[in-house]
Amino acid sequence: MNDGLTARKQTGVAAAEAELGTSPAFRAEPFRIASNFYYVGASDTAAVLLTGPEGHVLIDGGLPGTPQLIMASIARLGFEIRDVKILLNSEPLFDHAGGLADLQKASGAELWASSNSAAVMVAGGDQRAYATLLPIRAFVWVGISSYTPPRIDHRFADGATISLGPIRLTAHITSGHARGCTTWSFRFTRARGC
Repeated sequence: MNDGLTARKQTGVAAAEAELGTSPAFRAEPFRIASNFYYVGASDTAAVLLTGPEGHVLIDGGLPGTPQLIMASIARLGFEIRDVKILLNSEPLFDHAGGLADLQKASGAELWASSNSAAVMVAGGDQRAYATLLPIRAFVWVGISSYTPPRIDHRFADGATISLGPIRLTAHITSGHARGCTTWSFRFTRARGC
């Protein structure tokens, strides 16, 4: 019998998603995108790493079960999770923010979030301030798309710049299917052979 289906029947979809996040079927080979910019996510949820001499920035934490996979990808590239100093997210729902609490615990990094994202993340994915999304909120209530709330260390507004040594990212609050979606822009220098 398929382990994923057994887990869904026994403990619900949230447990199955967490289990599947570490299964070989969801692993993706980490790779350099350009210069100091790397893909470290799963096959179904993205996470990217920006590296620098004063530490690293990780954008997105994937599903609740994906942090082990993300940490393994970071290590496979020759970096340490403890060198991640800043965690950012692109949106507050469980497929992008579900693993942030575990990554925060493993790295000791500070989490930066927009005010709207922060409100949803501290509620474990519940968009309680946005009652029009009641069907989505019901998935959180029954444990299908909830997650352990991370600690929000800093809140930012549209246009804010987050810096770590030479790494500078600008936050652009953007429309999306969740309140608080953030697009990040940054510059990097092209490395040789890239």
